[in-house]
Amino acid sequence: MANANDDDDVSYYFKDGKLHFTPDGLRLFTKEERNQVVELHEQRAKKFDEICEYLAKHLGYGNPATLSAELKAQLADEAEELTETWDSAGRQS
Repeated sequence: MANANDDDDVSYYFKDGKLHFTPDGLRLFTKEERNQVVELHEQRAKKFDEICEYLAKHLGYGNPATLSAELKAQLADEAEELTETWDSAGRQS
């Protein structure tokens, strides 16, 4: 759910690095459910960071925190591609 302006059916979106709920999202989700959505996205982001860190070390780049913005973007693209491949393979099983 990229942006609240992209789709009328969006319940939440990301802006300035934070998750925001649309009026529909506030209406559809209880406060506890919204907190769960936020927590799940935080866990997902942490796991993705771990994947990027592993990938950087596996490719011999070392600590991702010391890499250029361009190289970090390349690693994130590669990690995204790998996770999508993994997800697709899991659905076919």
